[in-house]
Amino acid sequence: MVKVKASYKDLRGIFNELGVVYKSKNIVDKDKTIIFDLTGEDVVLYAFATGASARRVVDKGVLEVIKEGIYNPSYFQVPLVALDNFLNVFSNGRGVPLDIEIEVESEHDLSVILTEELEINDTKEVNTSLAKFTTYPVYDKVLKNVELLNVVDKLEFSVVGEVQRKEISIMISDLLPYLPEKLNDAAKNRVAVSFFNDYVQCNDAIRVVRYDNKFKGIFDNGGLSVHALGVIDGIFKLTDDITYVQDVVNKVLVFKTSKLLISVVFDLEPRAYPRDFFALIKDDNYVEVSRVDLVEVLTRMGALEKSVDLGKVLIGTDSTYKVATFSTDSYAQPVKVVSLNSNDVEGLQGGLCNFEVPVNLGHLQGMLLGKTGVHSDNIRFTVQPDVGGKYFFRADDSSGVWTILIMIQRG
Repeated sequence: MVKVKASYKDLRGIFNELGVVYKSKNIVDKDKTIIFDLTGEDVVLYAFATGASARRVVDKGVLEVIKEGIYNPSYFQVPLVALDNFLNVFSNGRGVPLDIEIEVESEHDLSVILTEELEINDTKEVNTSLAKFTTYPVYDKVLKNVELLNVVDKLEFSVVGEVQRKEISIMISDLLPYLPEKLNDAAKNRVAVSFFNDYVQCNDAIRVVRYDNKFKGIFDNGGLSVHALGVIDGIFKLTDDITYVQDVVNKVLVFKTSKLLISVVFDLEPRAYPRDFFALIKDDNYVEVSRVDLVEVLTRMGALEKSVDLGKVLIGTDSTYKVATFSTDSYAQPVKVVSLNSNDVEGLQGGLCNFEVPVNLGHLQGMLLGKTGVHSDNIRFTVQPDVGGKYFFRADDSSGVWTILIMIQRG
């Protein structure tokens, strides 16, 4: 039998770090396991998911390993979700969780003993609770993943600077709302964000989003899945220094702290876009308004409309009074114009001031990338005629970091 002992706080902290590879909603609970490697001087823990892996080296003294009896595997795994559910019961109770002991009794049997301190009638008592779980041996296929992950130790890592680290975190936070995972994305590791050196691009059926590539120098060209971005976001939230390396042979992007290493699969080629629609847009007709004002208007409209997805907003501009009026069937509000450009062009006679811009309410809400106080104070909307009564409708701000493009149609 193998026994592993650790403090409640230390082991849960390690599990939380490794658990970042399981953030995808498409990974079923039974596939979320933590593998213990007892082969070396240091105990090493692993987590493997489709398209992402993690390794955590444990400091000496944090885990105590005791081997006794006949069954002493070099590797074993624990079911993360079931174990977490058990440990959560003790996280906010009257007692203070102290220690956890994991006992691997056989190939399929595993026990966890939690020790806590309780205060009863002004006397501190030690109480233990036992839970039994089903486990499975760590098969050769998984051990090959361990070998593959450890190959990167031979590569030279570079440091992620603090400024770039912060910019990457903001970029991921800005883009994730536009990247809902589809049910089969995790299995197929589909490209969600395409990297084109200076910028990245993603899209859905409604909009195309372009953003400055804040990974520049770390990952310039190729594609990442939604899951990969979420995993990277997880390690970037840690306080430790981070280094990185790109393993082109195995097509993985690897980030490492002093104890934790994560690896995500990438595509060598970005998604192919037939046309660069952003290059077609000129600044002939635009209106710029305060982000705070716009958020207020759209929040009110969302509360008053029966359906945000069906609500239609008309945006009218008045160059004389320097106001833009946002209106639906149930609500209208004028806001101050920060800047305005209205020019007569083919397909837009009289310019923007002679055109009520029709936009779906839900789509308009989705064009407010980022948060107030983090991004530029104002948002600019640009309109440009296309063909067949359709128009390009673009949102951006003075930072030049991001831009979102949709198509609208008059009437």
